[in-house]
Amino acid sequence: MSSLISMMEIIVECLIDQFTWTRRSSVTIVVTAGFLNGIPLAIDMSLFKQFIDTVTIYFTPIGATIAAFLFFWVYPINKARAAINIGAYRQIGAWWNPFAKYGYVGISFVIVLLQLLYRIG
Repeated sequence: MSSLISMMEIIVECLIDQFTWTRRSSVTIVVTAGFLNGIPLAIDMSLFKQFIDTVTIYFTPIGATIAAFLFFWVYPINKARAAINIGAYRQIGAWWNPFAKYGYVGISFVIVLLQLLYRIG
Protein backbone atom coordinates (compact mmCIF):
# COMPACT_ATOMS: atom_id res chain seq x y z
CA MET A 1 0.00 0.00 0.00
CA SER A 2 2.78 2.46 0.84
CA SER A 3 4.38 2.03 -2.61
CA LEU A 4 0.99 2.74 -4.21
CA ILE A 5 0.70 5.94 -2.19
CA SER A 6 4.14 6.98 -3.44
CA MET A 7 3.08 6.39 -7.04
CA MET A 8 -0.12 8.37 -6.56
CA GLU A 9 1.88 11.18 -4.95
CA ILE A 10 3.86 11.62 -8.17
CA ILE A 11 0.65 12.06 -10.14
CA VAL A 12 -0.75 14.50 -7.57
CA GLU A 13 2.44 16.57 -7.51
CA CYS A 14 2.57 16.73 -11.31
CA LEU A 15 -1.04 17.92 -11.45
CA ILE A 16 -0.30 20.58 -8.85
CA ASP A 17 2.84 21.83 -10.60
CA GLN A 18 1.67 21.57 -14.18
CA PHE A 19 -1.85 22.93 -13.84
CA THR A 20 -1.42 24.97 -10.63
CA TRP A 21 -4.32 23.08 -9.07
CA THR A 22 -4.68 22.92 -5.32
CA ARG A 23 -3.54 19.79 -3.53
CA ARG A 24 -7.15 19.11 -2.53
CA SER A 25 -8.33 19.21 -6.19
CA SER A 26 -5.47 17.02 -7.40
CA VAL A 27 -5.96 14.42 -4.67
CA THR A 28 -9.73 14.44 -5.25
CA ILE A 29 -9.26 13.68 -8.96
CA VAL A 30 -6.75 10.88 -8.33
CA VAL A 31 -8.81 9.31 -5.51
CA THR A 32 -12.05 9.54 -7.52
CA ALA A 33 -10.43 7.84 -10.51
CA GLY A 34 -9.13 5.06 -8.24
CA PHE A 35 -12.49 4.65 -6.54
CA LEU A 36 -14.44 4.47 -9.82
CA ASN A 37 -12.01 1.90 -11.19
CA GLY A 38 -12.48 -0.20 -8.04
CA ILE A 39 -16.29 -0.42 -8.21
CA PRO A 40 -16.44 -3.31 -10.75
CA LEU A 41 -13.99 -5.29 -8.60
CA ALA A 42 -16.16 -4.88 -5.55
CA ILE A 43 -19.23 -6.06 -7.46
CA ASP A 44 -17.69 -9.20 -8.97
CA MET A 45 -14.73 -10.64 -7.05
CA SER A 46 -14.01 -13.18 -9.80
CA LEU A 47 -12.71 -10.21 -11.78
CA PHE A 48 -10.22 -9.48 -9.01
CA LYS A 49 -7.71 -12.23 -9.89
CA GLN A 50 -7.75 -11.31 -13.57
CA PHE A 51 -7.52 -7.63 -12.67
CA ILE A 52 -4.64 -8.02 -10.22
CA ASP A 53 -2.69 -10.15 -12.71
CA THR A 54 -3.21 -7.52 -15.40
CA VAL A 55 -2.22 -4.71 -13.05
CA THR A 56 0.89 -6.50 -11.80
CA ILE A 57 2.10 -7.66 -15.19
CA TYR A 58 1.16 -4.71 -17.39
CA PHE A 59 -0.17 -1.62 -15.64
CA THR A 60 2.45 -1.34 -12.90
CA PRO A 61 5.39 -1.17 -15.35
CA ILE A 62 3.41 1.14 -17.65
CA GLY A 63 2.47 3.33 -14.67
CA ALA A 64 6.08 3.48 -13.51
CA THR A 65 7.16 4.52 -17.01
CA ILE A 66 4.45 7.19 -17.18
CA ALA A 67 5.44 8.44 -13.71
CA ALA A 68 9.08 8.62 -14.80
CA PHE A 69 8.05 10.51 -17.93
CA LEU A 70 6.00 12.96 -15.89
CA PHE A 71 8.75 13.41 -13.31
CA PHE A 72 11.61 13.83 -15.80
CA TRP A 73 9.85 15.47 -18.78
CA VAL A 74 6.73 17.34 -17.60
CA TYR A 75 8.14 18.40 -14.24
CA PRO A 76 11.21 20.56 -14.96
CA ILE A 77 14.28 18.30 -14.82
CA ASN A 78 16.30 20.83 -12.80
CA LYS A 79 13.56 20.92 -10.15
CA ALA A 80 13.50 17.12 -10.10
CA ARG A 81 17.27 17.00 -9.58
CA ALA A 82 17.06 19.67 -6.86
CA ALA A 83 14.36 17.63 -5.07
CA ILE A 84 16.50 14.50 -5.25
CA ASN A 85 19.53 16.40 -3.95
CA ILE A 86 17.72 17.59 -0.82
CA GLY A 87 19.54 15.97 2.07
CA ALA A 88 21.76 13.91 -0.23
CA TYR A 89 25.24 13.09 1.03
CA ARG A 90 26.56 13.47 -2.53
CA GLN A 91 24.84 15.92 -4.84
CA ILE A 92 24.13 14.70 -8.35
CA GLY A 93 25.19 17.09 -11.08
CA ALA A 94 23.84 18.22 -14.42
CA TRP A 95 25.22 15.03 -16.02
CA TRP A 96 22.23 13.28 -14.48
CA ASN A 97 19.64 15.25 -16.50
CA PRO A 98 20.09 13.51 -19.88
CA PHE A 99 20.57 10.15 -18.17
CA ALA A 100 17.25 10.50 -16.37
CA LYS A 101 15.33 11.96 -19.33
CA TYR A 102 16.66 9.74 -22.09
CA GLY A 103 18.32 6.81 -20.37
CA TYR A 104 15.91 5.88 -17.60
CA VAL A 105 12.70 6.83 -19.38
CA GLY A 106 13.93 5.37 -22.69
CA ILE A 107 14.99 2.06 -21.17
CA SER A 108 11.73 1.83 -19.21
CA PHE A 109 9.73 2.47 -22.38
CA VAL A 110 11.65 -0.19 -24.32
CA ILE A 111 11.13 -2.75 -21.55
CA VAL A 112 7.38 -2.07 -21.43
CA LEU A 113 7.16 -2.20 -25.23
CA LEU A 114 8.99 -5.55 -25.35
CA GLN A 115 6.78 -6.87 -22.58
CA LEU A 116 3.65 -5.93 -24.54
CA LEU A 117 4.95 -7.21 -27.89
CA TYR A 118 6.17 -10.55 -26.58
CA ARG A 119 3.52 -11.04 -23.87
CA ILE A 120 6.22 -11.41 -21.21
CA GLY A 121 4.86 -12.00 -17.75
